[in-house]
Amino acid sequence: MSLHFIGVLHNDPEGYDRTRTALKQLNPRIIGVEWAGEEHEKFLASKEVQDLRANMDQAIRVVFTELGVDSELYDQANRISNQTTYGEVRAVRDFCLENGLVVVPTESAKARIKMDRNYFENVSEACAHYREWLADDRHNPVAVNAFDDNYYDDFEAHLKDQLSYKEVSEWLEQNIWAFSKARVGYQVKAINVAVAGLNQGETFVHVGGLAHLIDDGLSSTHRTPLNLWQHIREKHGKRASRHSLGSFYK
Repeated sequence: MSLHFIGVLHNDPEGYDRTRTALKQLNPRIIGVEWAGEEHEKFLASKEVQDLRANMDQAIRVVFTELGVDSELYDQANRISNQTTYGEVRAVRDFCLENGLVVVPTESAKARIKMDRNYFENVSEACAHYREWLADDRHNPVAVNAFDDNYYDDFEAHLKDQLSYKEVSEWLEQNIWAFSKARVGYQVKAINVAVAGLNQGETFVHVGGLAHLIDDGLSSTHRTPLNLWQHIREKHGKRASRHSLGSFYK
């Protein structure tokens, strides 16, 4: 029995095709994915979220206008993002359907709905983010949801111990908003239940965000591990391995 954890970037425009390539190579019996299931999908499609999105989008367009940037660029970037973001989730679902495999959602729908609702309701913070982002001349406004392929390279360097403790800690600190004891606990439990159903020689694959597979460089300031990988490694040891999605198409 082997466990493979694939780290992805949710805004990878090639995420769908790259994930399918990885799954074909690993030939899993069960696949887990950082997804909260149909209940969360229904929430995202609800009138509540549509209204919250519209309110936030309108406020952000005002920021663009105030700074002399065409607000159509924001809408254009969102259209691109909606077509490409979370391609890995769609890839896992399609691959499982085509091959008669079990897909295991490893996100709590309740927790994810709460997190998304809080995000959509915090309009002032979103506007502050875009105001700061647009004020930086290094950024192109049309690339609001830009994909940076270098993150895969950074993660692979991390796996080879080529990044310093400071760099790893700073990387994890930037993503600290995505971690909580409850969220990580739910993921670990869902994965362990799925793995318990494997027979000798079978493979489990989990596809999720890169940040969840970074070594816990902040362990000195937190009582328990912050990310998924720390828990998996402690329980499953050398049976588990982690990969960058980038390593499957180079």
